[in-house]
Amino acid sequence: MSDPVIRKTAPHNFSAYYKANEAVFETLRGIDSETYRKYLDWMSVPVPGASVLDVGCGVGYVANVLAARGYAAYGVDANHLAIDAAACAGQATFQLLDDYYLPYPDGFFDCVGSYTVIEHVGDPELFLSEQVRVLKPGGRFVVACPNFLKFVGLASHHPRTRGFVRKIANAVQLFSKAARYHVTGIYEFEMMQPIVRPVFEPDDDAIVVTNPVDMAAALQNKGLRIVYASGTDRYFSLIYEKIGETPILRSIVGAVFVVAEKLATRDT
Repeated sequence: MSDPVIRKTAPHNFSAYYKANEAVFETLRGIDSETYRKYLDWMSVPVPGASVLDVGCGVGYVANVLAARGYAAYGVDANHLAIDAAACAGQATFQLLDDYYLPYPDGFFDCVGSYTVIEHVGDPELFLSEQVRVLKPGGRFVVACPNFLKFVGLASHHPRTRGFVRKIANAVQLFSKAARYHVTGIYEFEMMQPIVRPVFEPDDDAIVVTNPVDMAAALQNKGLRIVYASGTDRYFSLIYEKIGETPILRSIVGAVFVVAEKLATRDT
């Protein structure tokens, strides 16, 4: 299959696509709990009884574990099948989300996170801004997503990171983005067409070319200070973890995992 077509605007809003999609629900329900362990550890802030929000919570595994640990845990998702399953599985509070606006007041949460969600939304800027809005000053922000500009590693299930020519193009684009942001302070999330197959596969529906440069730039632009960044979104061997945490190397491997803190006031 050829590469997805790169676009500057999203092809359409996917909220209707996700709302009652059984294939997406089955995929979410089949994810192993080990996948979320690193994300869950970072979402467990050292504040007793802290309020925590998982955006794109799926079937609610993370939110329900956090609730069992004593947190005031909330979860939102666009898939009503997933929300129904989540609400039946534990003590967290769940709500169906129809758009990108979160139904919570400013500064409500001690921690807000999303795990492999932002690559599927038509407005990543608004998606991030809403999460920052409901986060308390000093609160923790956690985001994980694929790195569609990676160019190291042989295995890839998405055409955007597959093949020697594509990897070279990704390398050029990633370093160009980094240089542009360093010199001008300008960044831009790039959009792509979703992949349509007879059988749904994870990331087929991705429409944002998520990558570490744009993610870091967006968070800093919204008044957050990055405290941890890695090229791994889950736990692997110690060696691979160290590679994933190494500057430069973490930007060219398989994933984006960023933890940030909301500043009380924005730097000028």
